[in-house]
Amino acid sequence: MAERAKKNKVENMYHILFILTDGVVHDMKDTLDSIIALSSLPVSIIIIGIGEADFDNMEILDGDEMPIINPLGN
Repeated sequence: MAERAKKNKVENMYHILFILTDGVVHDMKDTLDSIIALSSLPVSIIIIGIGEADFDNMEILDGDEMPIINPLGN
């Protein structure tokens, strides 16, 4: 019974990932791969821009205009 309760607790977990950025993404491929990996999990990703830098690259990460898809089609 305890194992089942523990499993249900894990299955009902929800996470929020905050990304604080100055607008420059030095590892865009790794960032995109991570977002794609998280997309099948119960998670919200919130990106917060800090400062007055150029945030154009953040448009790639939001998936509003075009979904984020890796070379495998995920």
